[in-house]
Amino acid sequence: MNELLSKLLNEEESEYLDFKMKWYSKDENFELIHDILCLSNSPCNNKNRYIVIGVDDNKETHTKTIFSANENVNTTENITQLLQKYMLKVPLISISREIIDNKSVYIIQITPNYSDLPYVLN
Repeated sequence: MNELLSKLLNEEESEYLDFKMKWYSKDENFELIHDILCLSNSPCNNKNRYIVIGVDDNKETHTKTIFSANENVNTTENITQLLQKYMLKVPLISISREIIDNKSVYIIQITPNYSDLPYVLN
């Protein structure tokens, strides 16, 4: 497991971190856009913001369960193109894949450009 994922799995959801059990379906594109928009505009000190897909964060027990997130996998290009349809300016997006116990976990890294804030929909 890489250092970034290890660090994120030891944190709680916050203004720069969100956990999702599975990838957004095609019907959930606006939820994906909304989550990226909210994290991009979040007033936090972190340069990068993250959506970790394939992890359930139990808020009561503060435990994380790893799921395999191989369905409906998006690429960096797909997400960037989707954002460009609805936003004038888009944050930098990158996706990485990690394997934990033979399960795929994806990290969407969102890096807003502070001069473009706030990000808004067309």
